[in-house]
Amino acid sequence: MKKYLIIFTIAATLSACNTQNKAEQNDHAKHQSHDGHDHDGHDHAGHGNPRSAELMAVHDSMMTQMSTIYNLQKQLKERVKTLDSLVALKPDPAYKLQIAKAQTLIKQLETTDAAMMNWMHQYKADTLEKLDDKQTNAYIADQNAKIQVVREKMETGISEAQAFLEKGNPGGM
Repeated sequence: MKKYLIIFTIAATLSACNTQNKAEQNDHAKHQSHDGHDHDGHDHAGHGNPRSAELMAVHDSMMTQMSTIYNLQKQLKERVKTLDSLVALKPDPAYKLQIAKAQTLIKQLETTDAAMMNWMHQYKADTLEKLDDKQTNAYIADQNAKIQVVREKMETGISEAQAFLEKGNPGGM
């Protein structure tokens, strides 16, 4: 099931990026087509908006972190298995606390992944074509606020998971 989710995520990301790049290329071509010059660098339909490009740059930088999230989840699940084995040998409350913390971190990373996917699914680049400049700026500002919340969750989740895993192996292993 995880393999299908990862494949779906990669396919959706590539599709979204490809659609965005094609839309930007088409908008740039439309903007230049009147006299062959790119006058102000802005497409008044919204795609050439530098804030839109900044938004997509944030998205792209976050997508590079998705493999880190998956790797951390895998490491945390391995840590839980190790701790479960130790609890079976010696029911130490400290191990149980570590299991609970690892499970919380796994859930936090899953929530972050879901938040990223939700943002990507609700963001509609083609909406910008239908909006005037004021509406475009408002839409981009709203989307930027949403992606920043996801970014903060991602950074926090990654940081906390790494800190937990860096504390060392349980039981002195």
